[in-house]
Order: sequence, then C-alpha cells, then structure tokens
Amino acid sequence: MKTRGVIGAVLLCVLTSASAQGTNEWGGALGLTSDYVLRGLSQTRGKPAVQADLHWIHDSRWSVGAWGSTIDLNPGPGPTLELNFYAALTQPLAHDWIARLVATHYVYPNDAPGRRWDYDELAASLSFRDRLVATVTWSPNLAGFGNGRYESDRSALAYELSAHVPWRQAWTFSAGAGYYDVSNLFYRGYKYWSAGATYAQERWQVNLARLGTSSAAREMFGTEIANDRWSLDVQWRFQGPTF
Repeated sequence: MKTRGVIGAVLLCVLTSASAQGTNEWGGALGLTSDYVLRGLSQTRGKPAVQADLHWIHDSRWSVGAWGSTIDLNPGPGPTLELNFYAALTQPLAHDWIARLVATHYVYPNDAPGRRWDYDELAASLSFRDRLVATVTWSPNLAGFGNGRYESDRSALAYELSAHVPWRQAWTFSAGAGYYDVSNLFYRGYKYWSAGATYAQERWQVNLARLGTSSAAREMFGTEIANDRWSLDVQWRFQGPTF
C-alpha cells in the first residue's frame, strides 16, 4: 500500500474511533523560526520562516493534522510554501515504551513548471519515556535537486536517534543524529546532527539549536543549504475545548 493510502486508512480509523467513547481535543501552534532546517538542510537558504500547525487528537492515540511553512528552496523559480498533511497512531507499550506510526503527504502548491516536489513519507518510531527516540522514515517518491541535477519519484530512507533530557520543569535539552540515504537520487547519502535547548512556559515555547551535516551533504547541495548553523524558534501554542 502506498503512503497516501496509509494516510487515508489512518484517517478513516480516526473518524471511526471518534464515534465511540473517548476524548477528543484539538489544538495548534503559530511560530517563527530564523531558519527552517529539515534533516540538516535549510529549506529557506538561511532565511526566517513563518509556520503554523492545526491538529485533532482522539483518545491520546489517533491524530490528524496539517502543518505549513514558508520556504525558499533555491534562488531561481520554485515553491515558496510547504504544506504537510499527516495522520498518526500512538500506541503505549509495556515498561514505559511507546510506538508511533506517522504518515505524511508533503505538498508544494506553487511548484515551478516541470519540477514536481510533492512526496509522501511513512515514519515508525520507538521511544522510551519520550527520553530516547529511534525513528526510521521511508519515502517511496522523493524529489530533489542535488549534484547539479533534478531527480524525482525515487525512494529514500532516514534513520534517526535522539535524546531529550528535562531539567527544572521548563527546560529540555536535546541532541540527535541521523543518516539520510538518498542514494537512489544522488548515488549516496549523508549524516546530520543537532543539539539544542527548549524553554516552555504555558503557551509559549522557545528553542535554540545548533545543526549540521557531513561533508557529503555540502558537496551534494552546496553550503547555502547544507552547512553548520544556528536556528532560533519561537512558538505560541493554543488548545481548543475537550469534548
């Protein structure tokens, strides 16, 4: 089953579950980041981005939502907006372990002619007390521009491991590393990493992070997109009524 079909299947399960007994809640966030970075690569070429999220959760297990961000992928004609439509299932396991499955469809509504950027992803993660998280993400139809050429409809795999350490209630320190296997597009993959601190108080959250990639990413995508950098995010979260 393709990822888009998985999203539809998860959404159907969410709507079916909502008719049964359980708690439903909705919420979202508005944010501003100094640099939108995904797997070590800047999606704005080092410039700020405005971001927003809206989601609905049923019984703390099923969720669907939409997330969006302004982007600037290349200096020439190209998409300036990214929209993510996602569906997720979170399943608590024994002894403080949690499994999660997320299906996401990435949409770039103002693609340049002849360059399709839309793609799908399916991510499976396993976490221990939300402190240590291992994630594998698969895309069947990734598109991208690297090594001086454009490629599309190729599969890719990402492997990530991250750690999150709360401190004094409001603070969380995080670090992570991953490997993005895009060899079906550009004949090789690259490593990426991040380390940062988050301060959260009621509806507000501020995150400062240092991010980077291996030299392979810089060779494929150039230093404007793939380079060690700082990113500062400010986010305001809101919660709707529970029903």
